[in-house]
Amino acid sequence: MKKNDYIDLTCTYLSTDAKGVCKANDFCFYVDNLLPNESCNATVEGIKGKTVYARVMELNNKSVDRVDVNCNSYEKCGGCNLLHLKYSKQLEFKKNNIHLLFKNKGINARVLEVIGMNNPFNYRNKVIASVSLNNKKIVYGMYEENSHDVVYNKNCLIQNKKLNELLISIKEELDKLKIKPEGFGGVLRHIMMRIGINTNEVLIVFVTNSEMFPGRNELVKALTKKHKEIKTIIQNINPRITPIVFGNKERVLYGPGFITDKLLNNSYKISYRSFYQVNPIQTEILYKKAIELANLNKNEVVLDCYSGIGTISLSLAKQVKQVIGVEIVKEAVNDAINNAKHNNINNAKFICDDCKKFMNNYNGIIDTLFVDPPRSGLDNEFIKSVRRLKPNKIIYISCNPSTQVDDISKLLDLYNLKEIQPVDLFPNTIHCENICLLTRK
Repeated sequence: MKKNDYIDLTCTYLSTDAKGVCKANDFCFYVDNLLPNESCNATVEGIKGKTVYARVMELNNKSVDRVDVNCNSYEKCGGCNLLHLKYSKQLEFKKNNIHLLFKNKGINARVLEVIGMNNPFNYRNKVIASVSLNNKKIVYGMYEENSHDVVYNKNCLIQNKKLNELLISIKEELDKLKIKPEGFGGVLRHIMMRIGINTNEVLIVFVTNSEMFPGRNELVKALTKKHKEIKTIIQNINPRITPIVFGNKERVLYGPGFITDKLLNNSYKISYRSFYQVNPIQTEILYKKAIELANLNKNEVVLDCYSGIGTISLSLAKQVKQVIGVEIVKEAVNDAINNAKHNNINNAKFICDDCKKFMNNYNGIIDTLFVDPPRSGLDNEFIKSVRRLKPNKIIYISCNPSTQVDDISKLLDLYNLKEIQPVDLFPNTIHCENICLLTRK
């Protein structure tokens, strides 16, 4: 077996990252865009021991669960990887993955049906597009997997339709003004956009590698004249050679520097650095379900760790005595404080601190703990503090159930795992948000 060999394969199941798994000639093959019970002629792209990565050259038979993909970039762009699978089967796939994570950790708990979307397309309210040049014209999109080649996609099926339209308009203006990307005699690196789904307000960020941005005034004037929904435009300066998109310096070119949106009857100020879920429709469902599982009452003190701009804290504040939000990003804390004032919520307090340090020093009462940490999950110091403080209930929301399972397993001598409720915030991708309710024994 060597690279570029051809081989006939039949898929038996999907791996957790949605690759078709096939067994042949004592090798295990992982094949993109191949579904269970489908057969194909494939070409070998890489070999690691007995593991082979292959690509479909010709599909010999189609699964009844396969759907047509109306995206020219699908096989190159890494933005989504389940578009070819019927949506009901995507939800089954995600539920099964979460079930296996808990089972493999020795936790026998029932996973509820994944709460999906009525329309699993055009849901993303945020875009970060890299820019490049092709035939002297600007192109934008995500990088092709394992490369720095930009995959041009002017009609992303999971991005908000208005943002797709705006990207086309931005491209036209960049070409007119001959504003070039980094590496092609220019300074532009990325375009970032956000839209308030319930307000239709748009924020645009141009990331450049220098404070110099030739043509920026003309660009701002043209865009804001053409698109009244644009409320603010920012230049972020990032001169470093790094995969991190944003630098430390910024300049507001137009508007107040933020947009607003509404979520569960509250209004939020959102800057480009704020953590705000990319799928607001499903976020409302996620938060409603989490608050419902918490079964809160007016006498409770709630601690919300990794509170961001206060979306969870402020959504539940009226149901409890007090909520304390803890977040390390200063700008997000300031936004949360202003959001509380704006919504006339007086029993929410926000603290700028590292969550594990705050927990380590905290000696007050916690009736219910909400945590929605980064993908890396909770560290051992945080978990030790949870064990010391012993809140009655824990609502653990996670965008990475694999780290969530690891964290929960360290608490099961003190807590019962009562509910596992997945919510699909990321249709047509392998990712899934998950809520777990733990109650103290």
